[in-house]
Order: sequence, then C-alpha cells, then structure tokens
Amino acid sequence: MREYLVGSYAQPDADSIFRIGLDEASKQLKRLASYRCAQNPSYLLMHPNRKVLYAVEECVPNGRIAVLTAKGNELVCLCEFPSGGSAPCHLEIDPAGKYLFISNYMSGSLSVYALDQEGVPVEMTDRKQHTGKGLDPRRQEGPHVHSSRYIDGFLYVCDLGLDTVFCYGVDLQSGKLLETDKNFRLADGCGPRHTCVVPALPNILYVDCELSGDIYVCDLARHAILQKVSVLPEGHCGSFLVSAIKNCGDMLYVGNRGFDSFAAFRVLGDGRLELRHITPHKNKTPRDFLCEKGFILSADQDAGQVALLELQDDGSPAYVCGCSLSPAMPAFILSIR
Repeated sequence: MREYLVGSYAQPDADSIFRIGLDEASKQLKRLASYRCAQNPSYLLMHPNRKVLYAVEECVPNGRIAVLTAKGNELVCLCEFPSGGSAPCHLEIDPAGKYLFISNYMSGSLSVYALDQEGVPVEMTDRKQHTGKGLDPRRQEGPHVHSSRYIDGFLYVCDLGLDTVFCYGVDLQSGKLLETDKNFRLADGCGPRHTCVVPALPNILYVDCELSGDIYVCDLARHAILQKVSVLPEGHCGSFLVSAIKNCGDMLYVGNRGFDSFAAFRVLGDGRLELRHITPHKNKTPRDFLCEKGFILSADQDAGQVALLELQDDGSPAYVCGCSLSPAMPAFILSIR
C-alpha cells in the first residue's frame, strides 16, 4: 500500500495532518491516521534525511514552521520557529539539506534558515522583502511570494503580486541570496503561482499563473520565454483560479479551482507544450494534487476530500473514489512511501 500525508486547513483544536493509503489493486483510498500537531499545515516538505517533516503554519500576521518527526505511530512536534513573515504557503530545500527556503504569501517575503545535520533549524541566514504592486487592485495590492524552486545553485521565486519569477543565486556557505539579472517578468496581471520541471529537460521551467490561466515555458539556459499556453477552453468567461502544476512522464497536468478541472499537456522534445485534454473534475477546488504512475491524487479543499483519479490511455484523469477528511479542508499531498 502506498502511503501519503495530507496537510489541511482545520480548526485550531482539530486534527490537521492525515495519513492515507492507496491500495492499487482495489483502487481504493483509506484514512489510516490523523494528527493534531500543527495549525493550518497547508504545505508539507520532507528533509532529504527522511527524519524530519516541515509543515507551514499558515497564520496571519505571524507565520510559523513546525518541525515534526514520527515516533511509533504518532507524529510529534520537535519545535516551531517563526517563518519571517505572514501566511507562509510554500517550502523548498536544497538537495544537500542545508537550507530551508520559506515563501510568506501575505507579507511578500522570502526567508532562509540554516539547518543542522538532523534538519533542525539553527538560524535565519537571510530574508528578502519584495516591494511594489501589480495590475489587480484586489489580488496584487502588494507582493505575494507564493513558491520557490532550487535549481543548480539558483532559487526561482514566484511572486503572484508582482508578476515576476525572481532568480536569486544561493551562497551555500553563508545562506545568503544574491540578486541576479535573470528574473522573468511576465504579463501584467498574470499572477505566477507555482513552477514545475521535467527531469529530461533540466533547463526548462514551467510556470503556472493563477490569475490569467496561463503557463509560461521558460528556457533557463537562454533566459528566454519559449511559449505561453492557456489551461482554459477557448472563450471561457467563467471563474477560475489555477492551482498546482505537476509532471507525470511526458505529460504535464495543471489543476484549476472555480472552473474545477485538470488540463493535460504533452511535453514536446524542445520543452514546448501541446494541449491534449481539459477534463472537468467531480469535486470542488482541487488545490493540490500528486501524480503517481497511473493515478492522480487530488486534495479537493472545498469538498473536504482526497480524490483518486485513474489516468486513461489518452492521459485524461477519470474519478474513481474519494477519502473524506471533513471537516478539515485538504490543501497538500506528500508521498511518504
């Protein structure tokens, strides 16, 4: 049985992290355990040593990060520390496990913490506060750092409020972030949210945009935007909020909330994308999802459910079943197999 941890939005006195299992033979999901050890753990990350788990505590105005570890069948909190901003929503770590990078959405800031060999934070080594605003007066009234991705000594940081993917050099000796001239300035009002890479194309960065419904295909080696494609049907006029972007083999999937659906793209040899399907999703608000061989597991926030979808021969996802976590609202799925 494959096992996963699910982070959620939940009441302060309620279980907020859940362990679920997938039985591939029967194509069923099962709730295995639940834990009350973090507040609003909407993003989870495992240290490379597999000994500790980090959970954002998406709190306003003072965000925190919980450092968790497994003890028997329990998940316990080793310590908590300030995120360096408001409403932390994403975590990243370098491959050696020396530094933890924290995206603080509401404050529009990015924090860096040095880690010891066990993965426990030692000190904050840097903090970048973005400034400015974007086109949308409601969603882009200021900077909103949404995610980061470490690639070959650089940290690519999506700021939804500033329509920019910032590129910082990372000094692995000091833990300092170095400004570069390799930022990607995207279209006004697009709202970059998350990024994705395909192992076979290490120089290509895919950026999904929450507010415009677009994906940008960025060539890191040439510092050029190769393509912009939409995850929406032609002529779509209804509501939408793009969520996660994930790779599965030679396919790329993008979730959409409001217009609850999954867009599937084939990754071409040069990194460009070819739209194959836009498939409606049964549940409301697929906020995050995880691609497994033959399956997608979707954290459907407003449905209070993790859904299992089976990938068909043409790559389109078909709903199989769901696992209720209500009243918690699932927000993120992490594989722990």
